[in-house]
Amino acid sequence: MVSGYLVTKAIAGGIMMMAALMIVLGHADDQAAVGVVPPIVAGIMLALTGGLLVGDLKQPKRFYYLLTKSNFDSWLVKGAYVLTSFAALSAVWFLLGAADAGDALKIVAIPTAILGAATALFALAAAWAFDFSRPVDRERTEGVAPPTRQLR
Repeated sequence: MVSGYLVTKAIAGGIMMMAALMIVLGHADDQAAVGVVPPIVAGIMLALTGGLLVGDLKQPKRFYYLLTKSNFDSWLVKGAYVLTSFAALSAVWFLLGAADAGDALKIVAIPTAILGAATALFALAAAWAFDFSRPVDRERTEGVAPPTRQLR
């Protein structure tokens, strides 16, 4: 399940970053290609991400608990807030795209791209942490100096 929600949220972040790039390059008035389709695809991927995440936590209350009674030192909580903010901005993007408000999309494009990148980076960081949390990988990397120490 973990690999599933890592992929789905990376797809959601990537598609919105590409849509933001299209807006920056001057295609803000192309309603279907930039205004409506990308947030729909991102919304579907985010819904799949949420479903897989709640399924992985085994109890739907835990995701709600992450958002309402959070430990702000936890990367899981930080990721949940980034994911929720990204979903909210994607919904705003969809509403603006459906209203054919190309000029307003230009305002939302950069914050959405930043949160899309953060969503994708959280996916990458989580995949790395998941991969190296397995006992086989810990044994393989035990005693290996971090890359910054090897540069000295």
